[in-house]
Amino acid sequence: MHDLSPSEIRRALENPAFAPLLPAREIERFDAAELASALEKAANETVAHGLSHVSVNMNITDCRAMIRFLRRAILKGV
Repeated sequence: MHDLSPSEIRRALENPAFAPLLPAREIERFDAAELASALEKAANETVAHGLSHVSVNMNITDCRAMIRFLRRAILKGV
């Protein structure tokens, strides 16, 4: 299941097309701990500003590294 509140689910379904954007952060290479930290900070700032979406933009090399990491985590039951 998920641990989102009804208001978080409602905000997640809102259209972000005209929402203001918060400053971007850049991570040099995929690093799971660094990405988790950056996403946590972005999520907290997003909520604090009353916004509803966080975006991730990455190159294909880092995307594949993240896919491998997530699949290994799933297989380990994390």
